[in-house]
Amino acid sequence: MTDRDNPPARASRQRAPRHAPGQNAAQRAFASRVNHALRGDIHAVRAALSAALEQARAAALPAPARAAFTQLERAVAGLEQRALDIALLTRAESGALELNRQPQRLKWVIEAACQKYRGMAGRYGVKLRLDLAACGTLAPPLDQELMERALAALLDNAIRFSPRDGVVMVCGGQDGDVARIMVRDQGSGFAPGDEKRVFAPFAVGGNVESGSGDGLGLGLAVARAIVEAHGGRIRVAQSKEPGGAVTIELPLT
Repeated sequence: MTDRDNPPARASRQRAPRHAPGQNAAQRAFASRVNHALRGDIHAVRAALSAALEQARAAALPAPARAAFTQLERAVAGLEQRALDIALLTRAESGALELNRQPQRLKWVIEAACQKYRGMAGRYGVKLRLDLAACGTLAPPLDQELMERALAALLDNAIRFSPRDGVVMVCGGQDGDVARIMVRDQGSGFAPGDEKRVFAPFAVGGNVESGSGDGLGLGLAVARAIVEAHGGRIRVAQSKEPGGAVTIELPLT
């Protein structure tokens, strides 16, 4: 077995726990309708953008016009991510979120998620640093795609709230019978009393993204849904150091 191979194991497909009947039913129905509408709008925008991009390439547009198209592409990508987030939350609330869990090297999952955000960190003038020595060969049972998505939500939030030349630190390791991941930024931190509210859908303000990010306050809610579907826990980490920190704890078995 090579150093980059995951430990062999049989995959386990599970569903997240179902919430009580009627719990937040109105919110779920609203989210489903919004998601359906978003998907239709996104499809139309992407089709129009694709046609415009073909014309732009043929016309060899100047740099400002190419930059505008790049911004449009990012905007469409943002819309797609919102639709995916709403769909995931809706499935999680109804107990329909399926997990394909199998042992995954924790270090590699974290590295993969962070690699996708190095470009964003560079655009924001933020340094992304990893301290994963304590991960060793930890391999908790994870749905890798979903766990990377949970980490992406934390990284996105941390990078946006870090000052230019700030540092976002990502640590991993073991604490008793759980694997632990911490994402810490050097931003304004979480307001006292917001430790639970920040993980609720549509929460904004404090160290939770609002106008400059997804605008809906879904990122940390998505992370919570994914972590709890794995039987884990996500929380705001208390520290004397400045900035905000979020910790994920996942069962090792």
